[in-house]
Amino acid sequence: MFPRLGLTCVALLALAACGGGEDAVSTTLPLPPETVATLPAETTDVEPAETTAAPTTNPTPTTSSTTTSTTTTEPFNEPSDLAATIQRDASAAEVALLEAIGDPGSARARELANRHFYGETLNNLLELLDQLVIDGLVGQPNPDVTSTIVLLSEPVLVNGAGTRAEAKTCRVDAGMIVEPSTSGDGPLIIVNDRILRTIADTRFVLDDGVWKLDGGDTIDETVGATSCDI
Repeated sequence: MFPRLGLTCVALLALAACGGGEDAVSTTLPLPPETVATLPAETTDVEPAETTAAPTTNPTPTTSSTTTSTTTTEPFNEPSDLAATIQRDASAAEVALLEAIGDPGSARARELANRHFYGETLNNLLELLDQLVIDGLVGQPNPDVTSTIVLLSEPVLVNGAGTRAEAKTCRVDAGMIVEPSTSGDGPLIIVNDRILRTIADTRFVLDDGVWKLDGGDTIDETVGATSCDI
């Protein structure tokens, strides 16, 4: 959670519907569907009837039986190579985000932003870093809650070149904004430590070999939720 700009909108999703300000909130995504199976019906075998017809090349079987079918809705528990790759890069972006806001005025922060974020999301994050420097604030991880982003659906490629994809995601934004002690050894002043879980349809762009976050559309958001176990 971050003052004025709202970390969830600015840093990761850059949702068009999100606005700046301390009241900006984040988004969350639903869990994968449970497996629903139709149990097979009992099968009754019928003894074949005797026949005196001469055999043919393609004989017609006289044995009859009751056929069964099973319909299963599979949950998203065995991701494809694409899903695994995007999940890896999205998780790396979350780690990079916390490192960047921890030292917002550094060249390293800009390098991390450009490596993991794209388009308007990248621009918003760079603005956030500048604002933190102006305000004399820094970000840090929450010691009790881990920030995370999880794919909840199989990514779908949305362009012919295979460089743009969309997937449903759940993100827990637990990052804190603090004001460092002027003495260097005093206690930190917590400016914003709100935790927000966001479910969203998130967009990714493959750029320079990395699937970068490029905004999305909010589905649901819950203040205080600390995990994606919905």
